[in-house]
Amino acid sequence: MAPLLLFGGRVHSAPPLQPAVEAEENVYAFEPADNGAGPLWCSGSTCLVRSGTNAFASGLETLKDLKPLNNCRWLLFQRAGDGWQLAQADASGRTREPCPLAAFAGGSLFLSVIFYVQGTRSEGKAVSENRVLEMLPDGEPGPAVPIPFKRPFTSFFTATVRGGSPPASTLDLLGQRSGAPLAISYARVRLW
Repeated sequence: MAPLLLFGGRVHSAPPLQPAVEAEENVYAFEPADNGAGPLWCSGSTCLVRSGTNAFASGLETLKDLKPLNNCRWLLFQRAGDGWQLAQADASGRTREPCPLAAFAGGSLFLSVIFYVQGTRSEGKAVSENRVLEMLPDGEPGPAVPIPFKRPFTSFFTATVRGGSPPASTLDLLGQRSGAPLAISYARVRLW
């Protein structure tokens, strides 16, 4: 007899699931970065999406000659019919944690690299800011532009398509800001 399932107060009879494994394989190997993050540590976002018949996964490569915290670069892998292959790697930027992915209708893929910069400029001036960049139609990144927050976010989530939010030209952020470590803050940024 099929089990009875309760959905929204209604009882439904359904046959038991019959899982069939179609693929079980390694995507890539990684070295621990010893920076407090790991390949699956991406603020509740996803590192795996499907677009048509292809699957995409974001990854991290530890840069051995750099000290933590930002001692990694992002990697983008694609799985087509013949298995997983590296599709692209960050040539110059550095990160600490994985970059979330989103797939859009029509085949567009978005790798979120939505980032916080802290340090000292070459002229000795301190910097603490969030930056955003646009992926151009040819797949190249546009310039990194500072977001003019009064207090930048040091750790945050964004409203994502994965969570049911529609694609938009507005960023919603929830997280902790510089100078207010015990407060959770919200910001909305319109991208022109």
